[in-house]
Amino acid sequence: GYPCLSFEKKALDPAISFAGGDGTSSNPYKIATAEQLMYMRNLVNDPTTNGTYANKYYALTADIDLGGAEWEPIGYDGNKYDNNTYRMFSGKFDGKGHVVKNFKITQTYGNYLAFFGHLNNSGVEISNLGIENETINNTTSNSPSIAGFAARGGGKFTNCYVKNLTVSTIKNSVGAFFHSLRAGGTFENCYVYNVQLSGVSN
Repeated sequence: GYPCLSFEKKALDPAISFAGGDGTSSNPYKIATAEQLMYMRNLVNDPTTNGTYANKYYALTADIDLGGAEWEPIGYDGNKYDNNTYRMFSGKFDGKGHVVKNFKITQTYGNYLAFFGHLNNSGVEISNLGIENETINNTTSNSPSIAGFAARGGGKFTNCYVKNLTVSTIKNSVGAFFHSLRAGGTFENCYVYNVQLSGVSN
């Protein structure tokens, strides 16, 4: 073999367990690494496990650096697992003041392009979470819902933000924080800072 140079990216593989917890309100599943975050995402998006894990409680225990990797949104509508069946996130996610940073999203991940893709219209609670250094590229379709934090659905969002979002798209509407908020959705102390858009006509 040969030595791994510092500028080479290491491919991320999902973990096979959480850092702790049982998914309840008193003992949420604990996420401490990028691999564990991917594990959580996969459990929500896979139709064979969505029914068990989509409505659980989750909490970050550390900042998560995805190292520039491609990110498949949490809550999916594409064809990776089956024929365009929606898998929504319906649970509670507490960032505990931590940040998820340094990732990119492309059109290959379906019609909802954001850190959280497709959320249930009610019951979702996301709090105390920062999203930083996110890049979204959509140059092939005018259909997706695009946003920095969440693309579609409802719920309660508290103490969350998006910082340093770059979007390149042919779509004529982009939500810096949220794109398609359903009736009853609420925001408290959420904000966006430094958004760069290209290709948006209005």
